[in-house]
Amino acid sequence: MAPSIVTRYVLAFKQYKWFGLGGFVATFAGAVVLASQPPPSDNFRAEALLGASGPTVAFSQTGGEIQAQGREVSSAFLLSAPIVEFTRNSLNTQGIVVEAEDILARANVRLRRNEDTGALEGVQVIYVSQSRAETDAAIEFLLAGMVSQSEDTNKARLQALVEAINQRLS
Repeated sequence: MAPSIVTRYVLAFKQYKWFGLGGFVATFAGAVVLASQPPPSDNFRAEALLGASGPTVAFSQTGGEIQAQGREVSSAFLLSAPIVEFTRNSLNTQGIVVEAEDILARANVRLRRNEDTGALEGVQVIYVSQSRAETDAAIEFLLAGMVSQSEDTNKARLQALVEAINQRLS
């Protein structure tokens, strides 16, 4: 005859065998469902930081005003239609076909300001895509477009100021 512990185990097994079998089947089914999921797609993320630089000393009130105007930018200005079109056209010349709406959806611009003065310290540009080549090229072209637009805007402001001064002197 079997010891009492073995007899108790056999009785317990007979009574609860369906719970054990059900637990095994549920665990196996969960493992099959998780294993059949497609692998997550790779997302590549590129980050870049544009620093705000310029002379620290303004020699006149007008110079200080020009510097202040140059530092007043917004995210919308930095992701404007000309920059997005420049980026799209540049990517297309490299054989990477991307629509302007996709560039706007994948790009993110954050302005970094000084906590004490509120002055613009830099611009953080982030681009996320499923292609490494697209991500690298897009961030490069976005930065080039932003710098070019900033230069053009600053030149236009300076030219308008020079013309206004020349009119006053005439």
